[in-house]
Amino acid sequence: MSASVGRWSVLLLLLLASLSPLIQVSEAVGGTISQDEVWSGAVVLDSDVSVNSGVTLTISAGTDVKVPDDYTIQVTGNIVIEGTSASPVTIWSNRTAVGGTSISGVWGGINVLAGGSVTASHVSVSRARGAFDVFGSGTLDDVTVYDSFVGMRLWGSATITNFACERIDFTCLEVRGSASADGVSTRDAGLGVDHIGSLDLTDLTVTDSGLGIQYADGSSGSTQVVNLTNLQTGLVVRGATSVSASQVRGSNLGLLMDAVSTSGFTLSDANVTDIEVLVLGTDVLDLTLSAITVSSASSGSSTTSPWAVDVRNEGSFRLQDSNLSGFSGGIRLTGSGSHFLDGVDLDLSGMFIDASGTGSLLVEDGTWVTSGDGFGHLSSLTTEWSQLSMSGGSAVESGLEITGGQHSFTTVEVGRQYQSADQQSVGMDVLWADITANGLTFSGWNTGVDCGQDCSITGDSLTAGQGGVNGGSGMLVDGGEVTLVGL
Repeated sequence: MSASVGRWSVLLLLLLASLSPLIQVSEAVGGTISQDEVWSGAVVLDSDVSVNSGVTLTISAGTDVKVPDDYTIQVTGNIVIEGTSASPVTIWSNRTAVGGTSISGVWGGINVLAGGSVTASHVSVSRARGAFDVFGSGTLDDVTVYDSFVGMRLWGSATITNFACERIDFTCLEVRGSASADGVSTRDAGLGVDHIGSLDLTDLTVTDSGLGIQYADGSSGSTQVVNLTNLQTGLVVRGATSVSASQVRGSNLGLLMDAVSTSGFTLSDANVTDIEVLVLGTDVLDLTLSAITVSSASSGSSTTSPWAVDVRNEGSFRLQDSNLSGFSGGIRLTGSGSHFLDGVDLDLSGMFIDASGTGSLLVEDGTWVTSGDGFGHLSSLTTEWSQLSMSGGSAVESGLEITGGQHSFTTVEVGRQYQSADQQSVGMDVLWADITANGLTFSGWNTGVDCGQDCSITGDSLTAGQGGVNGGSGMLVDGGEVTLVGL
């Protein structure tokens, strides 16, 4: 290379460098950025910052950005935050809030407008109203937000990896646009994730907060690998969604799922301990829960509901391949919809079921055990039972109390612990209802079946007896009629 060519190369490099001003240590910045700019060292904002379209603001590794007043960084162009694990970027405020008490929400945060972009890695942002408001696009990796109203609100699109929030007044991550996220953690927040748009989320942890994740009407995507600890409610589902949630783990929740007018939502593979209620559903249209294992630490009644499952169903509700233990009450179902309990095991201190309304109930394949004094109530609806065992201890005095409706039992056992002095226990008390018995067996009851007014029992076989004083009574018919092939 000739000497003249070398000189021209040096001059070209100097010219290019002059086009990207470098903000040095302790320099005050503010106003409009109309050409590429680099911040490094200690930077102090002295006004709002606006990054024009087509312009890139770069914040170098190790930079400390202080926001002493209510300023906002607004980006129509691009902002690139180049922190590293060894030299992260810090953006914070030392402003005293009005009243001097709150430390949250004292500056405007980073606002990326439509057409703008943010690329951020290894950065912490604190004390903002919204640390990131993104109407454009974003790529965030290893970002932490402290002491703010909201961690990130997304109207545009983003790819998010390892996004963490702590001490958040409202929401850590709110997605109204579309995003894929791998690794979101929240501690001490009102809400972990507000899923409003399209979100595929893997590895969510929410601890010591109000709500875990909220799914809004119209939301779509998936949520998998979820850890929820010390929350009021884990999952909130509203309206029509196209979302599947799976691999949920957790403990110490008031309520795992709160569902209202829900359709299109599925929850599978959940294992949660120390909860008060599994699901509270209102006007459910389509909801499926499968492979759910939950337990309650106390048999005392919840302030939300005395039942582990409490659902008003106007469409379809399905609980399958699940185990519920330690609750004071099992399952309460109402409404005009179709209820399905398939492969559900219960171990409770109170009633198994309370089902009513104009809908239908299908129960298949399960083992239900209680230490309480009754099995439950069926009223008006149509039910089908098969391959089920219900049993109780010596405290049980009443089995199933059935009022109205049509009910079919195939290979079903209804039993209690035998007591020779028992004079009043009844396995099934039926009024104004039609019973079809095909392999319905009662054991340990003083009276197996009490067929009262307008009771009709038909079918192939019913077995009852061997309980109470003098062996008890297999069946008592008082105002009803019984027609069985085998008794």
